[in-house]
Amino acid sequence: MYEISNRLVGKVLRGLRRKAHLSQIELADRLQVPQSLISKIETGERALHVNELYSYADALQTTPKRIIDAIGNSYRLPNEHAQKELDISSANKSHSAGTDNEGDR
Repeated sequence: MYEISNRLVGKVLRGLRRKAHLSQIELADRLQVPQSLISKIETGERALHVNELYSYADALQTTPKRIIDAIGNSYRLPNEHAQKELDISSANKSHSAGTDNEGDR
């Protein structure tokens, strides 16, 4: 579960970095960390610590809330899509079951 969350956070951070037109090296320079740390965070190999969230936000010229909102939106969208697919699948099964029963009459 944590690995998936780390990957999701990393994907969002990578997207925000790219939107800010920054390379990993440029972001690392702003954060005063090795580029390899940026890579590990963006791939989900390493978790972003809460205190680092504030530094990341400053470096990306955004707010911690916007980063958290972006993560939340990225997390909810696939789940909402999956729920819709599940609802459609369930409806199709119910409809098929109803049709089979009518054919038996």
